[in-house]
Amino acid sequence: MNRKIVLGIGNPLGGDDNIGPHVARRLQKKVKEAGRQDIIAIDAGPAPEGYTSVIRQHRPEQLILVD
Repeated sequence: MNRKIVLGIGNPLGGDDNIGPHVARRLQKKVKEAGRQDIIAIDAGPAPEGYTSVIRQHRPEQLILVD
């Protein structure tokens, strides 16, 4: 499976710094509605380093960072 992870990075309290988490949350909803299992969207907030084990576990072919 050509798995992709979209990692939304940013501070939700920081105005325009919230675009990464915003995109990740919207994408999570769309992926769930469509029943897709090849895309994982993660709202990493201001600490994306906390998700390295999740990324390694899923072994995506593509990692897309939205900051």
